[in-house]
Amino acid sequence: MRRKLLVSYIMLVICLLSVSTLAFYSKTQELYMDTLAADMEKQGELLIRILQEESPSESGLQDLVRDYGDLLDCRITIIAGDGRVMADSLEDPQRMENHGDREEVKLALEGKTGSSLRESTVQGEQLYYYALPFTDQGENRALRFSVSTSAVKGLGLQYMAVGIVIMAVGVVISIFLYIIFIRHLTEPLQELMQSAQQITDGDYGVTIRNYSEEEYAKVSQAFQHMLRELNRNLQDLRERNLELEAVLNSDINGILALDLSGNVILYNEQVKDLLSISSESLQGKSLYQLVRHDDLYRVAEHAMAKQQFRRVDAEFEQNGSRRIYRIYANPIRPRDSKESIGLLMVIEDITNVIRLENVRKDFVSNVTHELKTPLTSIRGFIDTLKQGAVEDRAVAYRFLDIIEMESDRLYRLIQDILYLSEIENRPGEEEALEEVSVEEIAAQVLEVLDSKISQKNLDIFWEVQQDVKVRCEPDKLKQLLMNLVDNAVKYTEEGSITIRAWKAQGNSMIQVQDTGIGIAKEHLERIFERFYRVDKGRSRKMGGTGLGLSIAKHVVERYGGELQVSSEVGKGSSFTARFPAPVDENKKPSDSK
Repeated sequence: MRRKLLVSYIMLVICLLSVSTLAFYSKTQELYMDTLAADMEKQGELLIRILQEESPSESGLQDLVRDYGDLLDCRITIIAGDGRVMADSLEDPQRMENHGDREEVKLALEGKTGSSLRESTVQGEQLYYYALPFTDQGENRALRFSVSTSAVKGLGLQYMAVGIVIMAVGVVISIFLYIIFIRHLTEPLQELMQSAQQITDGDYGVTIRNYSEEEYAKVSQAFQHMLRELNRNLQDLRERNLELEAVLNSDINGILALDLSGNVILYNEQVKDLLSISSESLQGKSLYQLVRHDDLYRVAEHAMAKQQFRRVDAEFEQNGSRRIYRIYANPIRPRDSKESIGLLMVIEDITNVIRLENVRKDFVSNVTHELKTPLTSIRGFIDTLKQGAVEDRAVAYRFLDIIEMESDRLYRLIQDILYLSEIENRPGEEEALEEVSVEEIAAQVLEVLDSKISQKNLDIFWEVQQDVKVRCEPDKLKQLLMNLVDNAVKYTEEGSITIRAWKAQGNSMIQVQDTGIGIAKEHLERIFERFYRVDKGRSRKMGGTGLGLSIAKHVVERYGGELQVSSEVGKGSSFTARFPAPVDENKKPSDSK
């Protein structure tokens, strides 16, 4: 039985290899001839182009075909329309017979491509002929190539020799197939053992095939069930990890979980930004390796040592700016366990909260002071009047004028506070916006302030383009210009005030420039803060509340703009507001006065 199977294997291998070798030889010979024809066609087209461009004489034609024949390692013949040989790379064309009866030449002279395979009477061996048609000086001609087929035959013999070797090797291999067949009985067990090893190594994507043998089939099914359960549990773990990662990265605070050795076991991307950590992955790295900050170390070590929740506020440097973080540290304990397995740290950026709290405190302090000053003055003069000054009519009227002035100041202060509160708290969507002409609003402002301007004999330079508009509430734009121009009038004792409006790069620009006392450089950064005054005594004397520029800044920013200031002490100040223009035009202010 074993011997019959062995003989059958050998016969089958010999038959298959014989058929394969013959088919391969035939296909290779066909491919070789097709490749040869394609090469001759390309070479012929190139040579025909050269012949048509140069139109050599017959002697020059003979030299040309000889040179190209040597170059291409083939015989080249040019045949006239009557079959006469005009040039040949190997023979004297004068001694050659007429080629008009050659099959490939006939087809070429008829305007077609021709080829044939036959014995050459000149060279005494089988040649492959390939002819192409072309026209020169109005006459049909043929360009023929001929090459020996000995290379094809030699190639065939080589393939036959290789085929015999392959068959011999095949016979040897067939002997080993018998041994392999015996091993086939143990192959399923080996596969199952290999699959089990892959699963042990963590490769849960292994495929376990079904076996027809009953014994192996049961083991295979058990393995498949186990693998399905493992993959399902692994998929659940992956989904939970993705959900956990999404939750962590959705938190605006930095989250960092450490093991008992202080190495990172869990984190989100925000903690890298907050602590300015450049590492791609923090997993497994020590906290002391990632960031250097004593307060951070201290709260972590204290929470771990005491096994208690700890919180601390600390200053950090982030991208060159000072930030204040609130750090929470809490031990991680499994459910129903008193022993911790690590530490969870949450880092919250409270810089803005602290800043707003300071602003609130400053605001309350400033408002209290600003309200207290006129109220104290009013109460003082009222007490003086009660004590007898009311009997002196001149003194009483002077005191009443002062009380009226302080009351007006108090009223303006309250109005400015309410207006500023409205700008900050009222949503912009509730406003009825319209395209407001800067020219009209500026003219109204100058009309209101005309008496103040006339009292100081100030010159007004008007450089406002007519088509400059801002999309906003008219009252808001009027309040902006009123504050800026009123400030310019207050702090300019002599000289001029220039009002400009123009369009530049898709923006509406408004500028109020004066030649007043100017602002020192150290005050420019805080000039827009509430109640901030460069000269407090002068400001109060002129009736200022300290909120005008803050209101102006809020108005500009409310409509997506920006308010900038430039100033030089003794030369004057310039306030420039930039708004997104309703239309895309770009013009410069005129120089008219």
